[in-house]
Amino acid sequence: VSPYGDLIDAGRVDGFVISSVNYQDPRVSFLQERQFPFVAFGRVLPENSVASIDVDGAAGLRLATQHLLELGPRRIAVLGWPKGSRVGDDRISGYFDAMAGAGQAIQPAWVARGEGTGEWLPFPGSSFDALTLTYLLRYVSDPAAPLRELARVVRPGGTIAGLEFAVPHGVWRPWWELYVRVGLPLAGRVISPGWAEVGDFL
Repeated sequence: VSPYGDLIDAGRVDGFVISSVNYQDPRVSFLQERQFPFVAFGRVLPENSVASIDVDGAAGLRLATQHLLELGPRRIAVLGWPKGSRVGDDRISGYFDAMAGAGQAIQPAWVARGEGTGEWLPFPGSSFDALTLTYLLRYVSDPAAPLRELARVVRPGGTIAGLEFAVPHGVWRPWWELYVRVGLPLAGRVISPGWAEVGDFL
């Protein structure tokens, strides 16, 4: 947290947007103790009330898994961040919810969590009927490489479903601009003053 303290003490900033927030994030407690304005991109523990915004990773992965189940596959794998990471725990809960809702038992070998790369997966070829993933392609310089590896572990004719984020183009771009410049700030004002600040920033 020392860089934050240095910037505050030097009077170089009036506030912070902190990202990749995790459980018991020391930056949150530090900025609260200093009573310095900040917004968190990522939720913190419920008892630690701060202005924050986040994507609903659990809902995203739940919807992706439900879609695969509706298509027919039952052996569905999930690749997630290490246990104990806030984002990883949140996202993978959607997978478990969807599988439980469908009455589908999960084999331990279908769940892989940990640090790694998209170019190598710890599964034999054609191991799964389907596979779900979240926010992979935005973090790799060569999307074709992890896509080849994903295809390797899914049986021929299987399905791969992913949750990704992108800025729309073409006719959808003006609607997206309207949403982020008008809709999101207005929605924030309806919810709370803190959310209004977040909406204005976004």
